[in-house]
Amino acid sequence: MATFESVLLQFSFSNKKLVPVSAQQLPVETIDNMKQRVAAGNGNCLLEPVVQTDVSEIQKDLQSAGYVLVGGSTQERLKKKDGSPYWMVRFIFVPSDRAEVSDQFSVEDATAALDEITSMSFWRARGFDNPAENDGRMLSINLEARVQRYIGENIEQPVSARHRDEDGKPFGEPLPIRPQGILGFQDQSLILK
Repeated sequence: MATFESVLLQFSFSNKKLVPVSAQQLPVETIDNMKQRVAAGNGNCLLEPVVQTDVSEIQKDLQSAGYVLVGGSTQERLKKKDGSPYWMVRFIFVPSDRAEVSDQFSVEDATAALDEITSMSFWRARGFDNPAENDGRMLSINLEARVQRYIGENIEQPVSARHRDEDGKPFGEPLPIRPQGILGFQDQSLILK
């Protein structure tokens, strides 16, 4: 049974061209909004940052656990350190027994966008258990520092890189990049395989 009132998959992009257009556009974040967001904190950390994580299974895992995609949004936000813009894309899942989907939200389009975002890139993943309404809990999975997996959109051409030694010097032949882990969701918990 679902214990989180909602699960948020929240992606951060520095390149606006990569942001899917099907999600609801929220107003641009102001400096005051950014300060309030930063002051609110991140809740209880469930997953420390893991770089170059494969998150392509997370949508299927959430659905298997009884969660349904009901919403999505994009927002231009400001970075805390220098105020430069980035774009946040959020997908919202709720337990199936509480699922209500707006007429303006296309689950089909959002599912396709989420599939593309998760299958074409690796991400730095973090997870937080945040307070929600009525003393509930909300799981926030924050995905940042995108690493492109393929050259263009051709899955036949993975991005390759050379291994590095302890000093950071490259050695050997370039090999397709691999994830540092695969993020999943099972038994109401984030798991890293």
